[in-house]
Amino acid sequence: MHNYTGQQFGSYRLLRLLDSGGFADVYLGEHIYLHTSNAVKILQIHFFNAEEQQDFLREAQFIAHLHHPHIIQVQDFSLREGIPFLVMSYAPHGNLRQRHHEGTHVPLASVVAYVNQAASASQYAHHRQLIHRDIKPENLLLDEHDELLLSDFGIAIIARSSRSQSLQEVVGTVTCMAPEQIQGRPRPASDQYALAALAYEWLSGAPPFEGESAIDIASKHLYAPLPPLPTRVPGLPPAVTAVITTALAKDFRQRFESVQAFADALERAYRFGTMPTPALQISDSTTLPSERNAAQRREQPREGRRRISRRAALLGGGSVAALAVVGGAYLGWLALAPKKTLVARVTLLSPSPALTPSPTPTTAPTVPVSAIGDTVYVYRGHSDWVDTANWSPNGQRIVSGSFDKTLHVWDAFTGQHELIQYDYAFANGGEGAAWSPDGTSIASNRSDQTVRVWGVATQQQKLSVSGNAPIAWSPNGRYLAIASGSGPVYVLNASTGGIIVSYRGHMNTDLGGSLLGINTVAWSPDGAYLATGGSDGTVQVWNPFSGAPISNFTGHMTTGTSLVPGTLHLSSTLHRPLAALADPFRQQSLITPARPLSASPYVIYSLAWSPDGNYLASACADRTVQISAAMSGQHVFTYSNHIVNVLTVAWSPNGKRIVSGDAYSKIFLWEAATGQTILTYSGHTGNIYSVRWSPTASSSPPAPRIPPCRYGRQQTSRTSQA
Repeated sequence: MHNYTGQQFGSYRLLRLLDSGGFADVYLGEHIYLHTSNAVKILQIHFFNAEEQQDFLREAQFIAHLHHPHIIQVQDFSLREGIPFLVMSYAPHGNLRQRHHEGTHVPLASVVAYVNQAASASQYAHHRQLIHRDIKPENLLLDEHDELLLSDFGIAIIARSSRSQSLQEVVGTVTCMAPEQIQGRPRPASDQYALAALAYEWLSGAPPFEGESAIDIASKHLYAPLPPLPTRVPGLPPAVTAVITTALAKDFRQRFESVQAFADALERAYRFGTMPTPALQISDSTTLPSERNAAQRREQPREGRRRISRRAALLGGGSVAALAVVGGAYLGWLALAPKKTLVARVTLLSPSPALTPSPTPTTAPTVPVSAIGDTVYVYRGHSDWVDTANWSPNGQRIVSGSFDKTLHVWDAFTGQHELIQYDYAFANGGEGAAWSPDGTSIASNRSDQTVRVWGVATQQQKLSVSGNAPIAWSPNGRYLAIASGSGPVYVLNASTGGIIVSYRGHMNTDLGGSLLGINTVAWSPDGAYLATGGSDGTVQVWNPFSGAPISNFTGHMTTGTSLVPGTLHLSSTLHRPLAALADPFRQQSLITPARPLSASPYVIYSLAWSPDGNYLASACADRTVQISAAMSGQHVFTYSNHIVNVLTVAWSPNGKRIVSGDAYSKIFLWEAATGQTILTYSGHTGNIYSVRWSPTASSSPPAPRIPPCRYGRQQTSRTSQA
């Protein structure tokens, strides 16, 4: 190894060696003018010709544009006499190998946190067709706040820029290397395997496979059965063991559908004891119509959706034998009954044997349910129209918000009332109240133009910030996205309320550049992007940590007649039933007359990401649900069975189905790939404000019951078969 201490690379003088590895050496560098500290990574490879140098610089440029809170930022890169180097942020707290030496047993809570952060970073890279290929403790750095930073994309740069096929294929650290990577066929699932191998090592104190040589270890990765984790870690929850074992499957098709799905499964196993479901094969027909040609991919095509995730296995087409309390076979939706009494309905969307509700005492009778579309339970606790309902992360409870200015938390199957919060304010698209991902808090909209975060168990306020619904938690629970009336969308620190980004991308040039109302905000499954939609008729995807725009979908923009942008609706009376001429949220006649606007927008009411983060479904006042490619904003498919405003949309956790509800009391369940309608549900007589898939089937005991609010009124409930 050549020692470059004291030498200058670009504008950086190398002070001392920080770390050394098989592909690179890392030095602490100081900028010769600014006197700031940075890490300078010198790759152990030499590019002798201009073509190789250009390949490297092009790929390094790609890496430098990765902006994620858990990816270390590349700030500069160049070559010195053919030697490539990168300048990165300096992580003062070292790496996880230094924090947890070999043989150390890391607490389960810490392992879950590490996996969550590393998976979020990896998934972000995967969405850009970038495989890290070398996830290991030495490449997981810690910043000044002990937040994890995924480092060393040097191997990815070398592999992608190298013209050597062997170098492109077999690179990485053998102790964490997936079988397909050893065989020269790395894919995104290879990073999932590596992260699971780290989780195994952190918990047990040793990697899954050890041997006398690299060849010996590689052979065990390929052929040897996985040593049972419980024999090394007695007392480890079975669900945690099952999740890690699934992610370490020899066949990548038997792992989770993505590295983020693995992290989500581990989180649920740790918090709720939720077991992963057996792998189910999905045919290639689930690919969306206009996206089947992957010729423009930067790298080999991303792994297909060959497996239903643990969260979604109860949502597809098969039976639901594993259902315990409330599972992925159910969908909750809201509507209005003529007397404003019908609040929420839980409906079965895949065949099931008879169901046994929660063992919690209940006043509702048990009714066997066996057919798609069967109603499981109707909740009637509110006294006015209901606009919001969301499942708790463990699938056992629902929070619902109403025009009666209350929030209710209740058992999803029995309707048992748990608590009431007052001073709730109406919100579009079912986004007025949202559970934190760990299920301990709820963020809700208030009439005083604030968003309040409060503990579910204590009902005590944790945070109050200025803003409005829509409200959305980031998947890791660290950030909140909220709107601000006709102002920007804010991304906040969920603990402190500090503003990270304010986004002003929804502007109306016809109205003097003013900001238009935002109706819906949705985080991508990996937490790397935000999608927003509102009165300007566009769906915008942007980076929540920098505010940088990613894509802008304008497929709902049409010529014709519409109301002034920002009002609630309609464009034309042609072929519309009378209900379409009403305010879609209050069913009152519109007074403002329609007037022509060239290329005028329709209101976007609701957005839903596909579970793999590749697509967005948008529900609009133009009577359609449109699917677009999230990163490019290109139109993919239009579902046009609705005849009035489409107010809400949700994508099933397995990615195969979409459900949408409208202002004419219709709910359509349809295939995401083909648009074929599977089910039309007409059990409601009013607007469908919100549709939400249940998150998971839980095998854990019900969550602790919260005493009913002393001021809550008596409620009625029933379980029925549609």
